[in-house]
Amino acid sequence: MKLPNNFTVKSKQYNETAFVKKIDENKFVIVPKGVSSKLFSMKGSIYERDFVEESIECGNLIIIDNQDELDIINKPSHYHKNGIDVNGYLEQHFPKEGEFTVSEGFYIGNVLKYTSRYKYKNGLEDLEKAMYYLSKLIDIEKGKLPS
Repeated sequence: MKLPNNFTVKSKQYNETAFVKKIDENKFVIVPKGVSSKLFSMKGSIYERDFVEESIECGNLIIIDNQDELDIINKPSHYHKNGIDVNGYLEQHFPKEGEFTVSEGFYIGNVLKYTSRYKYKNGLEDLEKAMYYLSKLIDIEKGKLPS
């Protein structure tokens, strides 16, 4: 079985998601979702290739996202979940000329961005960022900030 260098799996037994990163030809590190990719070597568990392949083949691990095939610059997966294309939405609803000011469009865009990706990227931190930008919009509506 040819395994990608980086992919996401879901554990059938525990119903949890984890990131898998190839560290050499015969070893992979598996890191639970929510741990920064910069901490792979410190927080993950290292498994032999055979174990990872057998776990996938028997269905205990299900590959849900092959990150080798994703364009993380132009189309990051956390902005395209559940059929929602955040960038396309912003381009459609905030054209160069419209009823929203640049700052309003910026705040709305960030609210959409952070709420649409929070489960797949930074969790609570993204929700708090969305709340910050939403509070900016509320301040504009209340007249506390210039639009």
